[in-house]
Amino acid sequence: MARYQMGVDLGGTNTRVALVDEELKIRRRLQERTPKNDGQQIINTIIRLCKELLQQEGLSLEEISSLGVAAPGIVDNGRGIVVYANNLNWVNAPLRETITRELPLPFYLDNDANAAALAEALVGVNQGLQDSIVITLGTGVGGGVISQGKLLHGGYQAGGELGHMVIIAGGPLCTCGRRGCWETYSSAPALQRMARAAAQEDSSSGLWTACGNNLEQLTPKQVFLLAEQGDKAASSVIERYLALLATGIVNLVGIFKPEQIAIGGGIGGQGERITQPLQQAVNLESYGAKYLPNTKVVSTALGGDSGLIGAALLGKYYEGGITLG
Repeated sequence: MARYQMGVDLGGTNTRVALVDEELKIRRRLQERTPKNDGQQIINTIIRLCKELLQQEGLSLEEISSLGVAAPGIVDNGRGIVVYANNLNWVNAPLRETITRELPLPFYLDNDANAAALAEALVGVNQGLQDSIVITLGTGVGGGVISQGKLLHGGYQAGGELGHMVIIAGGPLCTCGRRGCWETYSSAPALQRMARAAAQEDSSSGLWTACGNNLEQLTPKQVFLLAEQGDKAASSVIERYLALLATGIVNLVGIFKPEQIAIGGGIGGQGERITQPLQQAVNLESYGAKYLPNTKVVSTALGGDSGLIGAALLGKYYEGGITLG
């Protein structure tokens, strides 16, 4: 009898797989760096990690009820393909067809931020809410929207690409081909780019010593820490970063008016350092803020596991075994 669901969280940086039990807890996980610019190698990595996970737990396929994959970009669950993922350089990648040859399980596919939103709505910070959003700040900027108790997919299952709304026309070129996307200002690489530029303008900044004078190694965590310590250049970067992040968040409040927005991903781990200024912006700038209850801005409860748990739960969601809100 099937006792577990298997989930795959495919990110631009790491590929992670996990077994989730009937209590929606992760039993075991594995992780590797995501191969770059090699779609077949990425799929091979997913298959190998899943098999290794089963072997380590001494489980057979009969004990797994479903396999869910959370992938970046536009996905089509019906056909089991990733239609387009700019950060992976994928077009019409046949995940279901390729993976189920080696792992003949019921297969489900969704966007990675949608999976994170599903998990947070079921067992995370957005439990009991009919309308919520999860924003993931990592290699890109992902967004998953729960509207009236259902994942919002839009036409052709291509909606919800929140990171690709333009917030500054003519801004930096995004990997999607547009300029000035929210992702080009609020992703981890965007923050690193801004910090490197600031360091080059201020040779006395601690940004240099934090990375051993190798700006390519400068991390978002280091930039936030230096800003808290009063470093002028780092503080300026974080102030600018949070202002641009807030612009996108306030836009989302105006479009969706969710009860709550949860911030996750690697940068989301900064917690109140991010959520407090975002809440202030929502309270002051969102449309109708004086006349309606304000959307709450919080951190995700599941952290980096939200996409992984959500991926494992896709089978239950698509088969109608899950109610949100």
